[in-house]
Amino acid sequence: MKILIAEACTIAGETVSRHAEVGETVDVAKDDALQLARMGRGFLLAREDAPKGLESLVATDDDKALIKKRAAGLKAEREARAEAEQLQTPAGLAALVAASVAQAVQAALQPAAAAKA
Repeated sequence: MKILIAEACTIAGETVSRHAEVGETVDVAKDDALQLARMGRGFLLAREDAPKGLESLVATDDDKALIKKRAAGLKAEREARAEAEQLQTPAGLAALVAASVAQAVQAALQPAAAAKA
């Protein structure tokens, strides 16, 4: 049964458990899918998978859009954190300065190349 992960969680497997990120679609056993949906960790993707009277466990278009937005926000936050951590090292700071200098040189050369043409 396929579910859309709404909150990061661990998916228990028969041999190995694995981490599931917000926005991932995972295929799990029916009992696990229902338990994760009831706990608010995910939504069922197919209406026919929901037990009678529990159709609220199925993801609506609004739920899908909100989860997609949350996943994008988490990704951006992780990238910003990784960049900030990189700047704290001498090598990371040197790479930032080199990239800035390269951009400045390229910007300075572009108008000169356009004037020659």
